[in-house]
Amino acid sequence: PRDFLVTSEEYAEDDDEEDDDEEDDDAIEIEEKEAAAKATAEEHADKEEGTKLTVSFDYDAAEDWQLSVLEGESVRMVTDPGDGWAEVVNSKAKKGFVPRDFLVTSEEYSAMAEDGDDEEDDNGEKDGEELEAIVEVIESDEEENSAAAVNAAKESEEREAAEAEAEAAATDKETEEKNAAEAAIKAEKEAEEKKAAEAAAAAVSAAQEAEEKEVAAAAAA
Repeated sequence: PRDFLVTSEEYAEDDDEEDDDEEDDDAIEIEEKEAAAKATAEEHADKEEGTKLTVSFDYDAAEDWQLSVLEGESVRMVTDPGDGWAEVVNSKAKKGFVPRDFLVTSEEYSAMAEDGDDEEDDNGEKDGEELEAIVEVIESDEEENSAAAVNAAKESEEREAAEAEAEAAATDKETEEKNAAEAAIKAEKEAEEKKAAEAAAAAVSAAQEAEEKEVAAAAAA
């Protein structure tokens, strides 16, 4: 088709017009998105501005634009940009930003407090049970230690009695050995005395016989 044919200048002009149209469309789309986002932010801010909220945790301001708050303190939200920080004003009319997550409704804070009380009660009961268990263990250990002490004392007495008995037996054995040694010495001495007496008697008898022989010989002569 002849209409599809243009000069290079006409083609360049048409291309520039298309680019301009696309840029205009992109700009319009961006403006529409920004307007929608602004409208949403304004709607959100209008909804929560001036809302009375309760601080759920203490927060110490680290910058001049921030505000220090205490747990349980009531504040009013001024703006919520949606970046994790919320501008609030306290009862002293001081204004500043605090972490958005630190702000809850009074109902939410009451529920948190109740949960905390229940947890404390549970912890208290658990601590009491643990304490009772510890006391039982201590008492059991004391009973075991007492029984062990009694057994140890009894064993010590029995050991001392056995040692005393063994010592007495050793003493008796030593006495018996001493008596046996003395008896052996006495018997040996008696045997020697008996032997000496017998020798003396034999000598006297021999002397007497010799004398009698001499007398008989003299009488015969």
